[in-house]
Amino acid sequence: MATVLKRSLIAASVCIYAFAGSLSAAEEHEHHSEDPHVHGLAELLISSEKNKLQIQFESPAANLVGFEHQAHSEDDRKKVASAKQVLESPDKLFQIKGLSCTLAKADVNVSALMAEEDTHEDHDKDHAEHDDEHNEHDKGDEHKAAHSEIKASYSFNCSSNEKLTELKVLLFEQFSGIEKINAQWVTEDQQGAVELSKNKATINFK
Repeated sequence: MATVLKRSLIAASVCIYAFAGSLSAAEEHEHHSEDPHVHGLAELLISSEKNKLQIQFESPAANLVGFEHQAHSEDDRKKVASAKQVLESPDKLFQIKGLSCTLAKADVNVSALMAEEDTHEDHDKDHAEHDDEHNEHDKGDEHKAAHSEIKASYSFNCSSNEKLTELKVLLFEQFSGIEKINAQWVTEDQQGAVELSKNKATINFK
């Protein structure tokens, strides 16, 4: 029985680590099924095993910065930079209980909102090209282009003789555009899922 449970948990962990890659493929087919890109909704994946804690967060950009187009204006760039700065500080986003952890790595990806060569010189040209592309794309391409995501992942080193008991999610306090978070988790002895909101922002692992 213990072997079956262990295999189940390993499989769930693999699913969590493959989450980012599977999303890319899913986005290409999202117009064929229920659209997973919903403003106000975000995704959170947690994996706790031995002395490692992994958290992955993904949200439509509109929830965090108020728009999903590329940040060409100075105001837009400031909003993206501000959101990135907050996301790079997990102590402002999560309260971990049961584990004594130190952050090993934080990776925040806002590339979907940033132009490749966003210089003042090329701003007008890039903006015009963006408008031309928008007019030339078919409706399916326009739908896909409008769906920009911001992704963040966090790796923690934790005490190996402890277990994760609770995770309080503070993302609602930092980003008012987030209304709900679909959270999934796997630990050494359990796995589950829960929908979080501002009034229910704590995951209990006991």
